[in-house]
Amino acid sequence: MSSARLYCLLTLMAAAAFGQPREFDAASVKPAAQNEGLIQPIEEVTPGRITIRNYVVKKLVMEAYELSRFQVDGPPWIERDRFDIVATKPSGTGADDQRAMLQSLLASRFHLVQHRETRQLQTYVLLAGQDTSKLHAVKEDATDPACGRSGTMARFAQNLATILDKPVIDQTGISGRYYFILTWSSQPVVVPQGGAPPPPPPPSADGCPSWSGKMPPVESNLFGAVREQMGLRLEHKGAVPIDVMVLDHVERPSKN
Repeated sequence: MSSARLYCLLTLMAAAAFGQPREFDAASVKPAAQNEGLIQPIEEVTPGRITIRNYVVKKLVMEAYELSRFQVDGPPWIERDRFDIVATKPSGTGADDQRAMLQSLLASRFHLVQHRETRQLQTYVLLAGQDTSKLHAVKEDATDPACGRSGTMARFAQNLATILDKPVIDQTGISGRYYFILTWSSQPVVVPQGGAPPPPPPPSADGCPSWSGKMPPVESNLFGAVREQMGLRLEHKGAVPIDVMVLDHVERPSKN
């Protein structure tokens, strides 16, 4: 037996021994209907199935490899063409296994070939401000559905990176879990005669405000909102080396 075949066999045996399937049991991949207007990506996960609608390839790669948008570089169509995927998987499949299965699907159906490299990217840092009392602490075992908007400071930095489409590094030094909600505008807005936005509703027992869906008036840009509504600072740091995935080859899958 050749060394290559032996390595492949040992890899498969190890995956089976640890209960880590690396491929979906079955998967359907087809172009999404190109409807006019806003197209929202949708992902539904059940114990035995994952359904993805209106996903561009770039988002598939981001989820499969846990990358941000600015960390994936490829041809323009990976941010334009949308696809629907319905895949079945063994019950009890964990998040790590599901990502590995999605990686296998990208390789087999989209013929994805990639490499990693380091690039200098403009970066921001998230810092603690002078008044962090505006933060809403959340219990680690919170069950209130409203707490779906909560997370660590590192998670909040990731959310800001998605908005800015640039890396944001958490340097707050603040531990724990907090509730995050911001209202901001990319355009200057005149402060209404009523003054500052009203404070959020009182938090629930888990620490999350029970928002009614009505947002306070938008008066600040993103940087001002982070400072005024959360007591944090978002500042430009400059160019920082960031790991980037470059898609050397990727194809549109055929209908099936």
